[in-house]
Amino acid sequence: MKKTTKLIKTGINKNKDFSSILPPLYLSSNYGFQDAKTPNTYDYSRSGNPNRALLVEALSVLEGGVGGEITSTGMSAITLVLMTFLKQGDTIIISDNCYGGTLRLFFSLRDKGLFNVIALNQCDTEATKKAIFKYKPQMLWIETPSNPLIELTDISELSYCAKSLGALVVADNTFLTPMLQQPLALGADIVMHSLTKYLNGHGDSVSGAVIAKTQKHAELIKFWCNNIGTPAAPFDCYMVLRGLRSFELRMNKHRENAQKIFSAIKDHPKIKKVHWEGDVNHPHHQLAKRQQKGFGAMLSFDLDGTEDDIAKLVGNIKLFELAESLGGVESIITIPYTMTHVTISEEDRKKAGITKTLVRISPGLEDGDDLADDLIQALNYL
Repeated sequence: MKKTTKLIKTGINKNKDFSSILPPLYLSSNYGFQDAKTPNTYDYSRSGNPNRALLVEALSVLEGGVGGEITSTGMSAITLVLMTFLKQGDTIIISDNCYGGTLRLFFSLRDKGLFNVIALNQCDTEATKKAIFKYKPQMLWIETPSNPLIELTDISELSYCAKSLGALVVADNTFLTPMLQQPLALGADIVMHSLTKYLNGHGDSVSGAVIAKTQKHAELIKFWCNNIGTPAAPFDCYMVLRGLRSFELRMNKHRENAQKIFSAIKDHPKIKKVHWEGDVNHPHHQLAKRQQKGFGAMLSFDLDGTEDDIAKLVGNIKLFELAESLGGVESIITIPYTMTHVTISEEDRKKAGITKTLVRISPGLEDGDDLADDLIQALNYL
């Protein structure tokens, strides 16, 4: 049975109370025991919930993992991984141009003296391998493609190197989703997601996920999720599972629209450079073809202009919402320098290549030609 079929069938027609086709929403905070000696599958909703269990099952099928946990946000998913597998003084190697919230968390924990954090450009495979052997980290944190510059990291090569020294390899698969990339099959130990994005896909729920390759790691993740109290609410799990049922269809449309937008704007005189791994001139295009099952739906571009031109661009655009999230049915335009990465120091933004005129695009499910035409008309105002 194909993964898509397994996904659609997760929880379907399994309820024995009223024979509902869809799994019901279990909002109960606690569950009764049959007697004083027999343990229940569920006792308290922080420890476990039927909706959460179904979502873990579905995501494990998609990612090729064995289990894990659903958390309240993508950031709490990252926090759960750190709390589960690291101790004070451990060293982590991360990408210097990953999501701003991820950088903020890692740098904040570094500044509190909890971890040693080495931030570098992970798309430089040889330099990263040298850093791994030099610093001997306990964890390698990979985000590929990176947010927002769409730079790629060689998961297999770096995983092999890191694990040869006993490091745990964690991959943020939010941008590509398990439809287009399988980090666990490429060598990662743990994969995490902001489920708020493509996997929920409707902009109406916030949650995260951590899925493990081994049963030992999955059990540790469940223990610490309950221990520190980071699980997602039943309703959010219900909403994400609902979104997953149309996930493959939605993702194909997102990607189709990204291709149309790229083709329309790549040669516009007001654009210096478009960042999208589907571009044959992208420096990591061949790596994308090797480790991905297709090109993603996120793209960004450097505007040939000023901050005032950025303001004009977003002021004249009509079909894109100026917002920070991504992966929903609605198209979103984001200015990383003043939005997703605003809490990162100017020095770190400069090091990562996050300029004041960088624009990130998340194509939604509207007509792709309409989206491309809207961007072109807004660029023509400049």
